[in-house]
Amino acid sequence: MNVLVLGFFDGVHIGHAALLNRAANLSARLGLTSCALTFDIQPGRLTKNDRSPLINTLADREFLLKKYVKRIITLRFDEKMMNMNPLDFISDIIAPNAAHVVVGFDCRFGRGGLGTPELLAKECKRLNIGCDIIPPVTLDGAKVSSTLIRELIANGKTEEAVRHLGHPHILSGLVSHGKGLGSAIGAPTVNIELPDDIVKPLFGVYLTQIFAKGKMWQSVTNVGVRPTVSQNGRPNAETTIFGFSGDLYDTEIRLEFLKFLRSEKHFNSVNELAKQIAADINEAKGLHFRNNG
Repeated sequence: MNVLVLGFFDGVHIGHAALLNRAANLSARLGLTSCALTFDIQPGRLTKNDRSPLINTLADREFLLKKYVKRIITLRFDEKMMNMNPLDFISDIIAPNAAHVVVGFDCRFGRGGLGTPELLAKECKRLNIGCDIIPPVTLDGAKVSSTLIRELIANGKTEEAVRHLGHPHILSGLVSHGKGLGSAIGAPTVNIELPDDIVKPLFGVYLTQIFAKGKMWQSVTNVGVRPTVSQNGRPNAETTIFGFSGDLYDTEIRLEFLKFLRSEKHFNSVNELAKQIAADINEAKGLHFRNNG
């Protein structure tokens, strides 16, 4: 049986970590399995027609959740789920999977969001299921939330976002073929396209690290549309990996964003661009050295 944590967990930030750590501690103490119960899409996409971009893809959310829990149940959120009576949600979904439940103070579930932590606690008591309701987590006087973190990422406030997340902001994808310009100017890169429904980091250059084929490399990444050399306007993340040689085409990689360095800009020539890329690489290498020294 499980200690069940209920939530969507976009970003898996330090507020979510308070719930997940409680579940991990309880499961160890009670001899149960820690388990996150989540959904494939943000419920607000159906309940409110909210098309706001998310912090993470489903795959990245599940990757982050696995750092805390032993099991993940990902439910399909469709119209049937949206219109489910809150009491039925408890009896049909939570009760069969939980000996103990952990939720946040602002948790809502069931039709019209009528399921509240108070209702859950009442029903859990009746069903002899443990229930913990976790208060809000604050940082610098503000409640930690996925909404705030999305704003920080979109505005290039990467280090502040990382503090709220409790880990680097991550973005995963398959390496695609670029135009080979990086190799031509002495700075070969790997490229991944930015998913349409994920928040776009402010276009510019970032201190990053990259994970591929089970290894980690230090790197620097340009996020944007490459205005000097490209006219297609399709945003991507273009990463120069330090100390790596080889081919990562069609390989799944994970980028971790650590610090915003500068905004994307248009250069008058490829030669100007090459000089700036060299400067960005030198700055990034220096920062990595200081951070790991």
